[in-house]
Amino acid sequence: CVRLEDLLRHITPERFRIGDAMIFCIEHADAADEICECITESLSNPDTLVSKKIARLYLISDLLHNCTVKVSNASFFRKA
Repeated sequence: CVRLEDLLRHITPERFRIGDAMIFCIEHADAADEICECITESLSNPDTLVSKKIARLYLISDLLHNCTVKVSNASFFRKA
């Protein structure tokens, strides 16, 4: 989860940053529960800047939109 934490720490509302994080998540969909837990924790930190929280919400939206791709276990994000 270190790589994901790094991606979340440096995420901004820019398309390429969100895309990089989404690709990482989809490629590691077998760990969807842990990924979702990590994203949830990153959103619940009161010290996080609003712009980072917005970017993380964009990431969640992209994950939910793309969880039907033909990648093994990608649909796990809908359940997590």
